[in-house]
Amino acid sequence: MTKARLRNIAELSAGIISDVTCGRGNPSLDSMEQIADALETPLPELLETDLDDKSFELLTERKRVKLPQGYERISAILPAHQAFMVKKWAEAAKIKIENNVYLPHGCKNSHWGDCSTKNVKSG
Repeated sequence: MTKARLRNIAELSAGIISDVTCGRGNPSLDSMEQIADALETPLPELLETDLDDKSFELLTERKRVKLPQGYERISAILPAHQAFMVKKWAEAAKIKIENNVYLPHGCKNSHWGDCSTKNVKSG
């Protein structure tokens, strides 16, 4: 999502969005809530709080998604063509995580065919 689109959906000024996305300033909780709503993300998850699982579930009304070993959450600024690919990879990873399909233990490569073991389903 572009800053302009976020600004329009969240109904916030360009200055607030710029400060938040650049890690400057001290936005109000209301502003952060508007951004979370615009991103369709629970505020505690957006803020990456250290809440225990039960508190997180009470605040967000959903279970916390813990990333399995071999996965990590990142944020990056990329050219559009690279961002397109990263979004596709993120969608595929989300489906694998939701279906409990992870990289085989000890596999360092995310390309399934490159691992010496078969695909495994956790559980």
